[in-house]
Amino acid sequence: PTKPGCTFIGWTGSNGTTPQTNITIEKGNTQDRTYNANYEFIKFTQGALSYECASGTEVKVTACNSGATSVTIPTTVTDNDVTYSVTAIATGAFANCSGLKNINIPASVTSIGNHAFLGCTDLTSITVPSSVNSIGDYAFEMCSGLTEVFMESTTPPTLGNRAFDGCDEELVIYVPAGTSETYKDADGWEDYAYKIEDYGSCGDNVNWTYNTDTNTLTIFGTGAMANGQPWYCYSGEITKVVIRNGVTTIGDGAFALCNNLTSIDIPTS
Repeated sequence: PTKPGCTFIGWTGSNGTTPQTNITIEKGNTQDRTYNANYEFIKFTQGALSYECASGTEVKVTACNSGATSVTIPTTVTDNDVTYSVTAIATGAFANCSGLKNINIPASVTSIGNHAFLGCTDLTSITVPSSVNSIGDYAFEMCSGLTEVFMESTTPPTLGNRAFDGCDEELVIYVPAGTSETYKDADGWEDYAYKIEDYGSCGDNVNWTYNTDTNTLTIFGTGAMANGQPWYCYSGEITKVVIRNGVTTIGDGAFALCNNLTSIDIPTS
């Protein structure tokens, strides 16, 4: 018998609880017998990542080579001529990969499991795509170097216990512009409300964030700002602007109508 994403390991039932791939019934034996097919999910490794089938067409990342420093999780992966969608990061998949500095999560991933990145001490920044709808307990706990988390979803994913405990004291959780209050009020996220700030794009490689508690607009990245004012909804509240080193040009009309602006830091770049 076959089952998508699985390997047949044997029959159990009238023959006992140990799976057997071959069953012999004596000729003439009319006794009622029941047998159940037993399977295990297919597991395989490609590159630095190990996978396990979660269904017939989907796999989850279950482990990473402990020496990996930069990892891109693929959207799909093929094994034995079967292509699977990568939809989850399993419990402890990257736990204690202390040398991991960069991780790219594709939009096919919908869940990040418990302890998934626990103890990844060299990880400084991570982007969580909008496809992710759940982040497990302790998912980023003890990521002591983590200073930036970029959330792309306008709806807060379900967040487990102590997901960001033990991260860098300067950790900022950036959320799409206009959603910071939604995140701050959401279960689990309220524990990190003081770290949550709105952000958006204001150039090819330039982003902005606004802290509603301090009324501070911060612009960071590399290269030129685009023209215009994507933070227009906050223009009447902004009292301070900080432009970080790396930004080379201020866009036209960037701070028009910021009537309460009293301070602006411009870098040497």
